[in-house]
Amino acid sequence: LGGVSVMSTTATENLRDLIRTEVVEKRSRFLITGGEGTGKSTFVSHFPKPFGILARGETGYDTLRSAGLVPQVDTAPEVFTFKELEAWIQYLHDEDHDYEWLFIDGLGSVERMFVEDVIAKHYKNADDFHDFGRGWKRGGPSWDAFLGSLDRLREDRDMGICLVAHSHATMFNNPKGEDYHRWTPDLTNTPLNITVRWADAVLFFDFVDTVSKVGRKAKGVGGNKRVMYTQRTAAYVAKERHGLPEIINLGSNGKEGFDNFINALIEGKKI
Repeated sequence: LGGVSVMSTTATENLRDLIRTEVVEKRSRFLITGGEGTGKSTFVSHFPKPFGILARGETGYDTLRSAGLVPQVDTAPEVFTFKELEAWIQYLHDEDHDYEWLFIDGLGSVERMFVEDVIAKHYKNADDFHDFGRGWKRGGPSWDAFLGSLDRLREDRDMGICLVAHSHATMFNNPKGEDYHRWTPDLTNTPLNITVRWADAVLFFDFVDTVSKVGRKAKGVGGNKRVMYTQRTAAYVAKERHGLPEIINLGSNGKEGFDNFINALIEGKKI
């Protein structure tokens, strides 16, 4: 109507009541990624009052616990299907408990179980899912729904979320110049992009390596010091929304690394 608003005065007054002057603080959503032996499973076991879900084939926590290298954490039995995973998430939403954090280890296995579930429901076989990328056109919204079920744990049960993923080197299609390899979480493109966007922080765990020249050859040395990278570079996927420093020293054990991380979070809130 000629650019004139037809919203009633009463309607706008109702909107005024909805204006927020403060933000309700919620527990964070972390994606922890890195190579083998960088301390991911050890790190997440130190969150307060955690509950763990170990996806098919991802029993690193059990091995560490048997060796006495991580604290005792309540976990679900190893889950072998996506339906089992959904059932445990629903359990944490509906039942009485005092858990404050959920970690799921590892996300690559979760994706494989998820794809198997989508194929069983909608496709003839795996080839039918993967042909022309059609599977993830249907699967993308369902992966969103999976992350939404984790958000409901945050909203309704005040639980923080840690997703643990291996990392692998992939070719990045660089629109600004030559393509290059970088470390990314072990997910295919659609769930990777959705999950990175969803997470409050993507924390990349790695060893600090140095390279020395021996004649004409380069030789890698070191590699015992573990660090957490919190900000994206050309070499790896990372991000954060907590005012963290670019690099956090993970120390000589999981407890020391976790304490360093918490101290950095506390300092970040002062910004």
